[in-house]
Amino acid sequence: MLPGPVFHVELLTSARRLRNYLGRSLYGLFLLGIVSQAYFSRFNEGLLRSPEVSIREMATFGRTIFYTFVFCQGVAVMVLTPALVAGAIADERQRKTLHYLLASRLSGAEIVLGKLGARLIVLAVFVTTGVPILSILGLFGGVAFDLVAWSYAGTLSTILALAGLSILISVGSKRPRDAILLVFVLVGFWLLAPLLLSTFRSEWPVVYSVIEPVVEFLFLTDPFYVATANSTKFTFEETVLLMIAVHVGLFLVTTIWAVLGLRPGFKNEGARSRLLRVLTRPWKTWRLFPRPACDDEDPMLWKERFVSRLRGRTRAIVGLVGLLIFAGVGYWTVRLGVEAWDDLMANDLGIFTWWMCPRSQFHNFIQGVSGALYPVIAIGVAVSAASSFTSEREQDTWTSLTASTLTGGEMVLAKVIGSIESTRILLATLMVLWMMGVATGTLHPYGLIAGLVSLACFLVFIAALGVTVSLQARTTARALAFTIATLVFLNGGYLLCMVLYMPDSPLVLLGVSPYLLASSLFSYHDIWGLFGWLSDDYSIQIAAGTEMEWYLTQTLGPLIQAGAAVLLIWRTSKRFDEIIDRPHMTGSQETPTRPVLESRAMGATA
Repeated sequence: MLPGPVFHVELLTSARRLRNYLGRSLYGLFLLGIVSQAYFSRFNEGLLRSPEVSIREMATFGRTIFYTFVFCQGVAVMVLTPALVAGAIADERQRKTLHYLLASRLSGAEIVLGKLGARLIVLAVFVTTGVPILSILGLFGGVAFDLVAWSYAGTLSTILALAGLSILISVGSKRPRDAILLVFVLVGFWLLAPLLLSTFRSEWPVVYSVIEPVVEFLFLTDPFYVATANSTKFTFEETVLLMIAVHVGLFLVTTIWAVLGLRPGFKNEGARSRLLRVLTRPWKTWRLFPRPACDDEDPMLWKERFVSRLRGRTRAIVGLVGLLIFAGVGYWTVRLGVEAWDDLMANDLGIFTWWMCPRSQFHNFIQGVSGALYPVIAIGVAVSAASSFTSEREQDTWTSLTASTLTGGEMVLAKVIGSIESTRILLATLMVLWMMGVATGTLHPYGLIAGLVSLACFLVFIAALGVTVSLQARTTARALAFTIATLVFLNGGYLLCMVLYMPDSPLVLLGVSPYLLASSLFSYHDIWGLFGWLSDDYSIQIAAGTEMEWYLTQTLGPLIQAGAAVLLIWRTSKRFDEIIDRPHMTGSQETPTRPVLESRAMGATA
């Protein structure tokens, strides 16, 4: 009978988790920080001149804060909903506890709806945390009550749509890592695909006329687009109602699908249709890149590179989305690259012909794509690293792994390298884009080297942090939550601590890795400005007196993260046996090396 015992247990355990209280507290402080920072930045200088502020200025301030509040709340919903819901059923399957739930008298509806309902309550409480802060804006005026009501209705409908999609994917996934990653990929595709497809309007009008209904439908279901754009066909209220109707319909369809498919999917787990077996049989012995034989010197690295990959539908969907991204980026790379090449042939390096030239536009494109792809790569590395050791425990392979002759250093280093290589397709896309920039005279060779070094430092740190957390966490969900929260704080969340006093220095951006990576891709124009080869009109646009701090930020940011990564890997490898409670040498003797372990194992067998 609904809601059932699963709902009560999930609700009770979630109410006792400290991270939920910390998350709501930090979210409230974040919103308060936004309000105070906006207030001081808008009125502080004016209040020093005159103690009076006009009613119109206060109303404008209230509307600005409201729209900022809605945007931040939407981003939080997009991130938290898949993280909380997508691992609900997949985590039970990986920990081998779903068997007991299905062997009981509980129905599929009680299991799915119980877990989904408890997590929806947690999300609803999280969203309503901002209501008291939003009520403060009524003191400033300019925000109508119906606008607030529409915004919260759209937020709740977005939560329902994402939760339904997440629980459906969780039912069909074997690992929470695959489920969470797949939901994030689909959400990113949902938000970015209409923007990419809308570029066909001027490029290929015939093609766009065919896909225009799909693009408009995706736009009308996007809460960010609905909140910022004015539709020419519908009023604002009609647009929001249409979005809410689509979201609720998607929630109902996906939830019912998940309920009906839980038991049949578990019963047929591992089985494939006869047609699929026939179609895939010729490809079992053929690979585009043949898998090498297992290297006896480093079998753990071989396992991470060629075995621990995405599987099934997750691999297929992620691959398809990656192919579409590669096609879109490739099209604009070729088009802008050809124009940049023609400009290079016509003007050579052209010191004084940089602004608004094709090479300048191509350089902006390279920086923009790099800054947009890096967070996707970082999330992929973080998810893979944070689930590296916890998945071994939950899949019952941890005992055999720790009982082997592999040392802690071999395991940790293999997990770090394997996590980075899990995003090799996106990394290859970035490399092709950067090499195209160098070939067209858009990207300076030093900019290529700086970008490669920065990217390597950032990804190694993310992988090292995720592996360290995964080794000490109990479950994959906890490891993912802590790793992603730490990365969000280190990549700009710390700026909230400076809302009342923001230092006027580029060093404040020392940890914002997307900005550091994009800005490290120096063009020839940037290098000429560094050495003073440009006139005043074409000098690099940096505030006077901060040139050295800007370049220090570019240098120290990657170096600090590289040093932290080395320290994490060294410390985790050194304390590996102690952390997992594996017997090791004590006293003045060192930990046995791998040959010693192998000889002891052979002696014990004999």
